[in-house]
Amino acid sequence: MGGGLRKPESEHARKVFKVLYDNEKKTITIDKLKEAYPDYTKEGVIKLLRICSATKKHPEITLYGWEHMIRNRVLWTWYSFDEHEEFEVTRERIEEVIGTTRTTGTDEEVHEIATELLSFLDPDNSGKVELSNFIAYYVRTIATGKKPWAFLDD
Repeated sequence: MGGGLRKPESEHARKVFKVLYDNEKKTITIDKLKEAYPDYTKEGVIKLLRICSATKKHPEITLYGWEHMIRNRVLWTWYSFDEHEEFEVTRERIEEVIGTTRTTGTDEEVHEIATELLSFLDPDNSGKVELSNFIAYYVRTIATGKKPWAFLDD
């Protein structure tokens, strides 16, 4: 697999990639990012392109660059939630990890943080978060100029 991902990781990565990519170019273009994230920031899009190994000469994201970003920027956080490598986690597990990672905050504050995060990670309210939802969240927060793992900060 490109980017050094295992098969299930690559399948989740490609699921999100295919939502964003340009059918003609087989890459994710700046225009596709702007279309997908109307609240994007210029700085956020540039940062995402850099993370995915895009260049000024070729300002688009290839599948290899996409998988490289996921391996280096997303999976280390994902596996703190998905300790059994099932490629989905429960809402309760999300709240548990946030609660144990943060050194400050009441149970109520942790619940509020988890609820806000889950509004992005579990859009269908199924109670389960898949790796592909986690990838989409990461990409959206970078493209919109936000810090993706801010919920872990005190």
